[in-house]
Amino acid sequence: GASTLGPTIVEVKPQGANSLVVFFNKTLDFASATNTSNFRMSGDVAVLSAKLSQSQMAVKLETTSQSAHTLYTLTVNSVIDQDGRSILTNSTYLFYYQGEDAVGPDVEWGAQQPHDHGHRCDHDRRWAEPGCGLESF
Repeated sequence: GASTLGPTIVEVKPQGANSLVVFFNKTLDFASATNTSNFRMSGDVAVLSAKLSQSQMAVKLETTSQSAHTLYTLTVNSVIDQDGRSILTNSTYLFYYQGEDAVGPDVEWGAQQPHDHGHRCDHDRRWAEPGCGLESF
């Protein structure tokens, strides 16, 4: 049957000092996923914008500058899936921002790769979503 649980955060991937992508396990409601007040960063980092991906399972956050070699906590509230179920209150995800020197090639937001859920992605595909399909925003 259908899951009664709301969305959960699968992974957070920094995309340079001013951006990160939050991957979820459900398709999200547009209004709640793009409401910046539903996302809070630790360390005095402000969330400036939130953009839902074409798959509706990832949100790209633009932020004020994150500091290199810093562990951040992202706290998410009030994001709901397309069945109207809400994420658990104060859902958090810890991620480490290494710094610009560690950033790989620019993500091609327009490219959509075939999904491959059969194996973990290799090191060079670390910018891809879980399953290795790049998200489009």
